[in-house]
Amino acid sequence: MIQIDTAGSQNWNPQISQEGIRLEEGKTYQISLDARASVSRKINIGLGKKLSEDPWHVGYFGTDLSLATNMQRYTFTFTMNGTTEDNARIDINVGELEGLGSNTEVILDNIVLVEVD
Repeated sequence: MIQIDTAGSQNWNPQISQEGIRLEEGKTYQISLDARASVSRKINIGLGKKLSEDPWHVGYFGTDLSLATNMQRYTFTFTMNGTTEDNARIDINVGELEGLGSNTEVILDNIVLVEVD
């Protein structure tokens, strides 16, 4: 559970991430997760590469999720169109989106990234 007392004005504040993910050029991947929130709201999920200077991030996949108050399964498929990356990361952005973010809870479970045929 992520308790967001005060969200920043950007969707990435706060953000949870997992680095060290290998994504191979031309391969197709499926990411799935279970999620809900204390109130209906959006969050953002993406895969990319963190940079040490502006633009700070190279995105390979990203989308907004409209969360409800009951747990739901979300599944997305994407093809890695960039060059193979050994240190990609998944970012889950739970900051402000469409005016909602502060004083909410986001619950995530069963986050899985797999290569598909």
